[in-house]
Amino acid sequence: MASRLLGRLGKERLVVSKRDGNSVNGEQLYALTKAGVARLTYALPLARGHARDWLRHAHAHRTMANSVFVAGNPVMRTVDDSLGITELEIRSNAGQSKSTRFEYEVDEQHHVKIPDVVFNHAQRVWVEVENAWRSSKDMTKLVQFLRALFWYGAKDFDEVWLVVTATGAKTIGQRLRNALSQDDPLDGWPRQVKELDARLLQTHVKVWVLDADTLTLRPGPLRSPARG
Repeated sequence: MASRLLGRLGKERLVVSKRDGNSVNGEQLYALTKAGVARLTYALPLARGHARDWLRHAHAHRTMANSVFVAGNPVMRTVDDSLGITELEIRSNAGQSKSTRFEYEVDEQHHVKIPDVVFNHAQRVWVEVENAWRSSKDMTKLVQFLRALFWYGAKDFDEVWLVVTATGAKTIGQRLRNALSQDDPLDGWPRQVKELDARLLQTHVKVWVLDADTLTLRPGPLRSPARG
């Protein structure tokens, strides 16, 4: 039924389509034309008249981010899109909205980071789409970001979700747990950092795995098994 409906909308020039990637196995992406937007009862982000530009710049990461947005809403117990912000909306407004950007300092260097998806419900969740392996340098940046975001308590965001969408990223939870587990009394980290890292693992960071076929999320490994 969906295929027939999209075919009819295409013939009526209400949507345009593009194959994601260079393979025939890539997903078929659709976007509204100006005529299609005119049929809606609400406007597109940034008051755009059509969605061709967004479709033209579609890429695998955006596709995964959109899938995470759809899959995450049931987890947040809402189906209201207004309670979340998509990757497209964030990227389109990255330089203007302070609600979707976080600025912090590390070793006297200024950093600006924006999420891939945001959920706004009983909790405000920053989502990182893990669509590839993170290098050691990127892992260090992730740890620095998490510490900076929650150093003074969860003011802007309550949680950070790391959502695995590719096989290469499947060990992100274990790697982050290892980076935040400060068990050696001789490691030199101050007590405040160790307490913060423990709080990140216990409260603020969650790992999920996306099932792209069913558009659902299942919990991924992060915390160590209980001892004793």
